[in-house]
Amino acid sequence: MLSRASSLRSDHLTVHCPQHFSGTVHINTCVSGAPVRAVTVGDQGLGKTALCPGVDHTIEIQATGTIAQYRLAPADVHIERSGDSVATSIAALLPQ
Repeated sequence: MLSRASSLRSDHLTVHCPQHFSGTVHINTCVSGAPVRAVTVGDQGLGKTALCPGVDHTIEIQATGTIAQYRLAPADVHIERSGDSVATSIAALLPQ
């Protein structure tokens, strides 16, 4: 028997952070005209993407620009959704 997680498809997102950034990144999704696969966040960890992950998708994040590069598995990335399941934002805590 397969788990639900094994049936989900992962989207990849590269997040460019300010040097020495640590903390949580919050990325607004489905933003028209924003980059799709590579997002730059500011000092507060805020960014935006045109990526609009469906309900059967998860997100894998590659964070760069921090003291070290990190790859966060889908289990470490939270997709916030509206009541009708449309992705509204992505949140992930980058290790220190």
